[in-house]
Amino acid sequence: MKNLQTVALVFVVAILIAAALFAYDVAARPAVDPAEIPPVPQEILVDVVTYDLDPARMTCDWPKTVTVINISSDKHISGFQVMFWAANDEGGPARGFYWGSNPWGKTVNDRKQEKLLGPGESITLPIDAAVVKTMDRNSEQNVKFFLYVKVGNMFVDNDPKYLYDEGAILQQDPANPRVYHVIRDSKAGCAG
Repeated sequence: MKNLQTVALVFVVAILIAAALFAYDVAARPAVDPAEIPPVPQEILVDVVTYDLDPARMTCDWPKTVTVINISSDKHISGFQVMFWAANDEGGPARGFYWGSNPWGKTVNDRKQEKLLGPGESITLPIDAAVVKTMDRNSEQNVKFFLYVKVGNMFVDNDPKYLYDEGAILQQDPANPRVYHVIRDSKAGCAG
């Protein structure tokens, strides 16, 4: 019985010594002013959106570059738009930039792209500074969001008659050249 009391006493003393050392360690630490703690940088998560019928795919190295690859076997891409949009709870901003021909341009020079993106070819483009600034400004407001990016509004062979966008092939309206109608949709098979 005496041995059991001795063991219990040693155990209690050990616990008291450990508690005293812990209290001394906590009291000896300097207090940290919350203003001295640097803010946690907000991360922008990037997701590339792709569609089945689009003749190009894209990769994104945010915030530096995008690479667009012509995955078709017979089309020469003459123009496209790279679009960025933030998906957050507040309805984030969207920005984009164009490469290549502008079939609705004001002059003949705006309508032709000399160097087409042929089958299997790729092009790496810098992300426009205005796009980066818009998205970074949103992330500085301590809003963590996903950044979606897609390549769309694609024209091929400097021909404005057909437009590839969001998994659909659209055909130009003969009566109004700025209006396009879906003639094939990857989700529905065919639209009319």
